[in-house]
Amino acid sequence: MKTRFIKPTKPLNILFLNSSAVFGGTEKWAIMAAEELQRRGHQVYFGYRHRVIREAAHAANLPVVHFSLLNDADFVSILKMIRMIRHNNLQLIISTKVKEYWLGTLAAKLGGCKSLIRLGINRPIVNKWKNRKIFGRWSDAILVNSKPIVDTLLDAPFIPPHKIHHIYNGVFFPKMLPEFDENPSPFIFSFVGSLIPRKNVDILIHSFKELSILHPEHDLRIWIIGDGSERENLVELTARLDIAQRVKFWGHRQDVPKLLSHCHAFVLVSDNEGFPNAALEAMSYGVPVVLSNIAGAKEIITDRQNGLLVEPNNEQVLSGMETLLTNSSLRRKLRENARDTLENLFTIDQMGNRLEKLLYGLCNG
Repeated sequence: MKTRFIKPTKPLNILFLNSSAVFGGTEKWAIMAAEELQRRGHQVYFGYRHRVIREAAHAANLPVVHFSLLNDADFVSILKMIRMIRHNNLQLIISTKVKEYWLGTLAAKLGGCKSLIRLGINRPIVNKWKNRKIFGRWSDAILVNSKPIVDTLLDAPFIPPHKIHHIYNGVFFPKMLPEFDENPSPFIFSFVGSLIPRKNVDILIHSFKELSILHPEHDLRIWIIGDGSERENLVELTARLDIAQRVKFWGHRQDVPKLLSHCHAFVLVSDNEGFPNAALEAMSYGVPVVLSNIAGAKEIITDRQNGLLVEPNNEQVLSGMETLLTNSSLRRKLRENARDTLENLFTIDQMGNRLEKLLYGLCNG
């Protein structure tokens, strides 16, 4: 059931910060959240360092501001934020990457506005002076998208529990699902995300190679959507395994939903995820998912009910991929149940309502 939305009487002025050089799950959330808040009448600015983030923000019709965001001693960025706080009457800075946690919270403290840290991956917060300042004293709130991250933060004695807030990510829904194909040819597996070591895209590629050997009767493909430091190594791996002609590297794309609508399975077998945005997006387009059996994924997936959970190793990933390839009735069941899961818990409207309520509480408290 959707949460009732009450139109705000006074809009907020908000600055998002993101210093990433690649577009991943955190960046997807930040753009969606900023876009939804802007749709609701708030004045939103999107601070970026690299072109890929600027392009994504432009595509969402968000006003952009460039910051150098070099390191903790980047006083030029801090001063620029303070000027924005004063000249644009900013009430809140939302920092979304580790690099700008220090810069954003310090600028907010010096400029006299509120600061929120958004944390999207489950990592222990080490008890050192910098983290005690950022998480314990300077930030006004810490927003996470997964209950296991809440538990991890509660283990840090210097983080006040009242600062920690949990809001699930939301996802857009197409008006109609792509038509279900029982025996697609080619059968396209997909991955969406940053090409970095913890995503284990090499395991996906090795498993795909084994699946191709086991099922030569099928025309199999992988679409890898995203970019990152491992791209060159992964391209070389496909060449060594003699499957380069079956693996397409799309790079960063603005039309991910369109690409997913042509896919038949989605595989994300990371070592660590907070809450997998890309999996939600795949599920919203009727693409059955194979996810790592890690805490964040288990908040979404009940194994063999609305998706498949596997350990991130070649044997289990191969098994999950083979199951989706060979069992069309299960694929149909997962697809239908996944849609029900998303509509109950993970709509953009639900996320927007909860986020807006949190931000009003911070800025008016």
